[in-house]
Amino acid sequence: MSTILRPGHSYPLGATICQQGGEQGVNFSVYSKNSTGLELLLFDGVNDARPARVMTLSRELHRTFHYWHGFVPGLEAGQVYAYRVSGPMVPERGHRFDPEKILLDPYGRSVA
Repeated sequence: MSTILRPGHSYPLGATICQQGGEQGVNFSVYSKNSTGLELLLFDGVNDARPARVMTLSRELHRTFHYWHGFVPGLEAGQVYAYRVSGPMVPERGHRFDPEKILLDPYGRSVA
């Protein structure tokens, strides 16, 4: 499995198979206005309790305005993934970020 994380594109949202720099892979993009950090979790199997790879997206390379995005070459359709998002815990303002929680992609096309 590839462990390279490239900047990717903010559009389209979700996980999209595409080519970038002559390589086929998956572009991941998610909107999160108030988050301060994001990790992409890649699992080898549907029943795995822990991710096989954890990729930390940087604000400098993987964020455009309120969109986090990254491209992982070599990934194919059916890759099991999730996110871990950090940010403020201020419930009275609607912010309930908890980096201990594993989150599904709100733009995902299926759930395993």
